[in-house]
Amino acid sequence: MEIAQTQTNITISGRIISELSEKLPSYLIAMNELIKNSYDAGARNVKITLKSDSNSIVIQDDGIGMDKEDIKRLLHISNSEKQYGVLTEVNGYTRRVQGSKGLGFLSVFKLGDNVAWTTIKSRKFEFSINYEDLIKSYNVSDYKIILSDTEIEESDEVGTRINISSRLEVFNALKSDLSNEAIRNKLLNSFIAYNEVSNSIISDQDFLIELNIDDEYYSTTHSLKLETELPGSHSIRIKYEPNTQLIKYFFRGTFLYEKEFKYDSSKYKLYVDIQSYKFRSGQRQHINSLFYKPSNNELTPILYVNNNIFNNYDIFDTDIMRSRRTGSILPQMTGYISILSSDTQIDFNSDRTQFIETTLTREIIRTIKELNIAIQTTGSKLKKEIDGRNIFTIVSNKISETEISEHFDPRELLKRDVLIRDRISIEKSDTTITYSFKGVFNQSKTINIIPKTKEIFTEQYEFYVLEDPGYYIPDIQNRIEDATYISLNSESIKEINWGMPGELEIIQENENNKKVTRITILEPKQPEVFQLENIVELNHTYSLDDLFAMYNSYGNKDSRIKPEINTDNQQDIIIDMREGTIRFGKISNDKKVTFKITDKDTKLFSENEFYFVVGEPRNEIITKFSSDDYISLPISNGGNLPHEILSFIEELNLLKKDDNYSFTFVSSIRTLVELCVLYLLEALEVEKDESLSENYKRVLMNSQNIIEMYTDPKDKQTMNGFYRVMNAPTEITGYISFLNLSTHGSTKMISKGEVIDKVKELKFLLELLNKVLE
Repeated sequence: MEIAQTQTNITISGRIISELSEKLPSYLIAMNELIKNSYDAGARNVKITLKSDSNSIVIQDDGIGMDKEDIKRLLHISNSEKQYGVLTEVNGYTRRVQGSKGLGFLSVFKLGDNVAWTTIKSRKFEFSINYEDLIKSYNVSDYKIILSDTEIEESDEVGTRINISSRLEVFNALKSDLSNEAIRNKLLNSFIAYNEVSNSIISDQDFLIELNIDDEYYSTTHSLKLETELPGSHSIRIKYEPNTQLIKYFFRGTFLYEKEFKYDSSKYKLYVDIQSYKFRSGQRQHINSLFYKPSNNELTPILYVNNNIFNNYDIFDTDIMRSRRTGSILPQMTGYISILSSDTQIDFNSDRTQFIETTLTREIIRTIKELNIAIQTTGSKLKKEIDGRNIFTIVSNKISETEISEHFDPRELLKRDVLIRDRISIEKSDTTITYSFKGVFNQSKTINIIPKTKEIFTEQYEFYVLEDPGYYIPDIQNRIEDATYISLNSESIKEINWGMPGELEIIQENENNKKVTRITILEPKQPEVFQLENIVELNHTYSLDDLFAMYNSYGNKDSRIKPEINTDNQQDIIIDMREGTIRFGKISNDKKVTFKITDKDTKLFSENEFYFVVGEPRNEIITKFSSDDYISLPISNGGNLPHEILSFIEELNLLKKDDNYSFTFVSSIRTLVELCVLYLLEALEVEKDESLSENYKRVLMNSQNIIEMYTDPKDKQTMNGFYRVMNAPTEITGYISFLNLSTHGSTKMISKGEVIDKVKELKFLLELLNKVLE
């Protein structure tokens, strides 16, 4: 019998597109799939725009774009050359591949019916698809897509743009989801990276997602770091990375403890970076909403697989210890759990909330559970140790010197079950052992060593590194040879280096007595020169000692030093180094000399520039103040003060001594203060006010600038001392009230004795005025 043979084809209805796109359980999952496509395309930026007036959604990236072959692969449903999780180099970035099933492109039809693509790579391609027409196709391969191919224009940028015309109910649902801060944050911060330098997990700094909802803008929080999230409430921080397979515990940057946790698999890597908290009332609400569970609004670390968010809150269960041991719970945790794997057994359900069960995913879930238990068990114990401040449980508060043998270890006195006992530093001296935990709360505990009864002789010496110790201590060599212990800066040494500065201690000890020789070895410093006067008279011959104070490397004045003065060939400055004199032959406001001083022994030197104001010789203003004067300037002789001010001071000093003029004396104080304040504001070119109170405050506001004009450190220190006392708000208010009472209330309110006690402010104002008028 003859058999007839014909050929037929498999026909795929367009309804398959509907079936596949509807597999995506939510609009957010569809949006995340499109973002992953941009990520795989090497994009640095992805911009998502939602506009309510047109129900439109636009996703635009700056990835590598697509050419004609790429578009064919995109449209080849369920066909992909990608292998999920493999590290790949794209557009200059090393990333883990997110797509693999060839279904990512169908995500657009979850969001809308009319979709248009514009993509630029080597050329510019544009095409569009109508979802309703597509799913009506008898055979989906017969659906014709018109591909527009044009040259790239100068204004075009490489990348892909997808325009989606959404249905109203879809658009509103997506917009409603993204209006929820916690949901929006999880989309915007859906990619992370591991920072090997800080051994911490942060958002991928090379990938930025920007969201625009009707001109309300949001973006990836690149600044989100666990160490800056409410740092004052931080408790234990936990880090784990697979290379060391050690769980490491920290408290506010200080390492506490580490514990081994091993898992044996080359098919995946597991990273953990978790921060636990101890909140005060109301603080918890300030934690970034990324770390909240949608179901109960509780804090949780976020799980990521191949650097993309995995919306599962069961695999790392923060409440896992509640049914086991209440005391082993580490509550209030945020952070990241990162799983990296390119194994083909890594797979998820459609909404990326659960692993599809394989031998590998079962192993990963089990490992994370065991790691979670280990983290919380140890972490809760460490939390109790630092919260309870009970890490220094010592056997006794004292120990006898006879109990301290040659092999005595002070750590033996610590409580043995304290986990951070090895992090406790110990300082032992002859009389004490101090245990401290620095960097966390700087707690310490000291126990006393009860010494044997010995007669102790102590001698103290001080000299410089370049000096001969035998000059100060003739038997120093015998002391060294007989020494039982020698230390430098409390550290034991075997040989003495006399060129090393520090605190040297030589101990000679026997059964009956102890002789301690303490030597401070000083390091020579740079010699110093200070300017004593900066206003000089024309053609007056000054000795160098009149204008400068010079100190050698050992702090001795005018000893074993070599001064050198450079005038930059200014002929009008006459220097005689043999006589040690200097004369200025030309009037100037800024005559500069460069003064170099060298210590002849140490060869150390310093070089400074000094400026002088050279003026005509002037008659000496007689302003001598005696110790019993009411007003006597603490620094200067008041030679720059105006004549009327000096006359006023002289009369007030006379009135103070004569009890017959108490009314006149008291009522005149405000006038002198007001004169000083007005002179100062005029000299400083500061606007005056009608109120003495306001003018006085303006002087104080500018007084620091005047104090900086003092070159003598002691003078500056004196003026700063006055300023610190007077600038207190209560002092300012009190002094103004005093001045007002002295005028308006006359002597019925304030006595002459009370006025005499309020003189420091007047002295301060006069010194400021004298300095400004130099």
